[in-house]
Amino acid sequence: MELLTSPANLPFSVALAVVSLLGVLEVVSLALGGAFSILGSAGFDTPEVELDTDVDGDGIFGQLMQWLHAGQIPASVLAILFLLSFGIAGLLLQSVLKVLTGAMLPALIAIIPAFIIALPATRVTGAVLKPLMPRDETDAVSRDSLLGSSAQITTGRARRGAPAEARLRDSHGHNYYVMVEPDHDEEVFTAGTRVVLVKRHDAIYRVIEDVQVELES
Repeated sequence: MELLTSPANLPFSVALAVVSLLGVLEVVSLALGGAFSILGSAGFDTPEVELDTDVDGDGIFGQLMQWLHAGQIPASVLAILFLLSFGIAGLLLQSVLKVLTGAMLPALIAIIPAFIIALPATRVTGAVLKPLMPRDETDAVSRDSLLGSSAQITTGRARRGAPAEARLRDSHGHNYYVMVEPDHDEEVFTAGTRVVLVKRHDAIYRVIEDVQVELES
């Protein structure tokens, strides 16, 4: 308990606390019939089709998101995996240092190696989880074939340079999770906004607001 409450381990304790809170909320949701399921909203209750990740591009962020299986695993699930990996890595690191040296690193310094360790750990756990997620078909589809499709922002706020997750469904009922950002610099799309995929840069799609939905409403 002293390890968890130490100021040097505050970032890691907070990360694990957030994961634990999400777990509790999920259990409560299941007890209520799954009406507010966090994992369900993240994509576990709907089929997901794997996107072709053989995409050329030099964008660092796009390459990192591809490396972490973004588009194949919902961003909310990746966030949980990262927080869990970050918290465990940090506590293990501090525990080893405490045994070897009798002291721990300051929190602001310890988060650096913990962050570095958490990235590959997230990739590995994501790779393990990916085949277990429900899907209707396993054939990869071309990313460019999704251009022109209407999608809904599911997580975060999409700004230029700060993509958010969006979900779209094809005519066969297959769900796709993609990272999107506005095509125009001044636009910001919040969760729930309907958008249209118009361009693709690496693993990130550029989108505009779905005017047709606005007119129908």
